[in-house]
Amino acid sequence: MFSTIRSNEKIGLIYQLVKRDVSSRYRGSILGGSWLFISPLLMLSLYSFAFAGILKARWPGAEDMGGIGYAINLFAGLMIFNFFSEVASRSVSVVISNANLVKKVVFPLEVFAFVNVISALIQLIFSIFILIIAIYIYQGTVHLTVLLFPLLLFVFSPFLLGISWFFSSIGVYLRDLGQLISVLLNIALFFSPIFYPLSALPKYLQDLQFLNPLSFIIEENRKILIHGNSMDWIGIFYYFIGSCIFSVFGYFWFQRVRKGFSDVL
Repeated sequence: MFSTIRSNEKIGLIYQLVKRDVSSRYRGSILGGSWLFISPLLMLSLYSFAFAGILKARWPGAEDMGGIGYAINLFAGLMIFNFFSEVASRSVSVVISNANLVKKVVFPLEVFAFVNVISALIQLIFSIFILIIAIYIYQGTVHLTVLLFPLLLFVFSPFLLGISWFFSSIGVYLRDLGQLISVLLNIALFFSPIFYPLSALPKYLQDLQFLNPLSFIIEENRKILIHGNSMDWIGIFYYFIGSCIFSVFGYFWFQRVRKGFSDVL
C-alpha cells in the first residue's frame, strides 16, 4: 500500500510538515521564530541567576565555576530531557490531531514520527548553540569534542522514533495516555541525572540507571560538551544497537495497529 509513495516524496512531505509544524507554533506571536533562540537563552539565564546568585550551588567536578557550573551542567542535561519530553508528549495526539489524513489510504502516517523528532530537534539545535556560547564565556574555550554531538543525536534518534511510533499508535485507542505520559515524564525528570551527576548516586543506584534510556545520553552529552572528554565508544555502540531495535519494534507495532485507526477516529 505504501510502496506507491517513493522515498523522495516522503522526504518532501516530511519537510513540508515540519515547516508547517514549526511555523504554526509561533504564528500570531510578535517575535515569531525568534522564540527558538530567546526561550533557551531565558532558561539558561534563569538557571544561572537561581543557582549562582541565590542558591550558591556547586556541581561536583565543576566547583571552580561556582553556581554557573551548576547551571551549565543542569542545562546540558535538561535540554536532552526536553528533547525526549517533547517527542513523547506530542506523539500521543499526533494521529488524533490529523484524523482527516487517516482515512486517506495512500497517506504514509508513519512520517509523523519523523516530523515529531525533527521539530523537537530544531529547538534542541538552538539550545546547544546557547550552551556552547555559555561554555565559551565561562570556560574560555570550547572543546573539540563538541563535534561529537551530532553522533550522539544519531545514536539517540532511533529510540525517539520508536517512542513516537509506539505512543502515537496507543494514543489513538487509549485517550488517557496523554495524562499518564505527563506523570511519567515528571517522574523521569527527577530519576534522570539532570539535577545531579550520576557519580553522586550510591553505587547500587548507579547500576540501576542503565534501565533509564536517558541517563547514558545525558552523561555522554556533558562529557563531550562541558568536560572535553571522549565518548564511551563501547557504550555508544550498544546503545545504538538497542536504539535501532526499539525503533524497529515501534515501527512494526505502529504498522500493525494502524489498520484500526479509521474505525476509532
